[in-house]
Amino acid sequence: MGFDATEYAPFEGRDQIAPRNPTGFHGQMYIYPLHHPTRRMNRRQWLARSSTAAAGMMLAMPSAARATAPTSLRHAGTAADPIRLHSNENPFGPSDGARQAMMAAMDASWKYPSESYPALIAQIAAAEGVSEDMIFLGAGSHEVLRVCGTLFGISGGHLVAPFPTYEAFGAYADAVGGLVERVPLTPGKEIDLTAVEGAVTDDTRLVFICNPNNPTGRIVPSADLNAFISRMDGRCAVLVDEAYHEYVDHPGYESCVPLVKQGADVVVSRTFSKIFGLAGLRVGYAIGRATTVRRLLDYRNRHSVSSVSVAAAMGCYNDADFVAFSRRENAAGREIVYQAAADAGMTSLESQGNYVFVHVGEPIARFQRRMAERGIRVGRAFQPYTDWARISIGTRAEMDQFAQALVAVSPEIGQ
Repeated sequence: MGFDATEYAPFEGRDQIAPRNPTGFHGQMYIYPLHHPTRRMNRRQWLARSSTAAAGMMLAMPSAARATAPTSLRHAGTAADPIRLHSNENPFGPSDGARQAMMAAMDASWKYPSESYPALIAQIAAAEGVSEDMIFLGAGSHEVLRVCGTLFGISGGHLVAPFPTYEAFGAYADAVGGLVERVPLTPGKEIDLTAVEGAVTDDTRLVFICNPNNPTGRIVPSADLNAFISRMDGRCAVLVDEAYHEYVDHPGYESCVPLVKQGADVVVSRTFSKIFGLAGLRVGYAIGRATTVRRLLDYRNRHSVSSVSVAAAMGCYNDADFVAFSRRENAAGREIVYQAAADAGMTSLESQGNYVFVHVGEPIARFQRRMAERGIRVGRAFQPYTDWARISIGTRAEMDQFAQALVAVSPEIGQ
């Protein structure tokens, strides 16, 4: 069934799974410009456009659908019930196809789910042009990162990662005795591949790269990343987290899956939690060498992905209309944040994810309180950028409320 924008509402959730079966085992960066106010509409223009677009979306809905529109599409945040702009979720998910697939799968949910895994693995493998034994299925990309952090970090494994970045991988490696060397970003908040390479030693087992990086939203251009991975050949594996892959529209970006297909020692992590809107259902996967995937399987939680979650993932994986819609709405939301930051006298970073990193100019805890009072929940602190806020993208109406709140609190900052 086709995509219907009136049907979507968010899920939320998190997995926390302990490691199991531990065993031992033997460039130059492109700097993006900061926000340029001259490239944006003025505030009245974007308010008018976004309000018109939101009104048009509601008028396009059948009257019955408008009456029952999900909370996420008509939510006005309050201090008691704030808008969720802190977890990089897609408020329009799950798609209609995912919803229907979930309902159809409910009758068989009395069975353990592992028998449902091969169908989703086959679907992903066919789409990516790899063999099925190159796919690892997990409870969100979080489980992929947990398993990789455990496998490569166990018993004092040396690992290298940028800082700040998404910390799940490093946290799990730390927990099993891994030695994670965290490499600062460049002054432009890019991943510094030259410094990362300089931190690699003969004892390094894995380098972690989140691309686009979280929380900055910056990409590592493919030419630079591919060359880096080539130089790592024979030295260590590289884990590339592509959680926000489907949102990227920068011409210099490409997935690292082709490198896996060419035999490189690379693991690519993906998730259904972001653009597919299934964060509460916990489905993710990795693509890597078959030999690497077999080792990852030793650390998995065997039944971590439910059969209903598998059905939802299969129901939305090829939903091009929903993905395109979500990309458009996300791009519009990012523009609202860029303009609001400029109007508030703040700097923002051009992002390729479903979030924008904004220099708010005060400790994040204080900024969180200010925004919470106005019905907006924003992201946590990311050391060492403790006066920056990561703003997740919601619906246009939610982003308009955020923009108004940001401009309203800006005169209070620094007082």
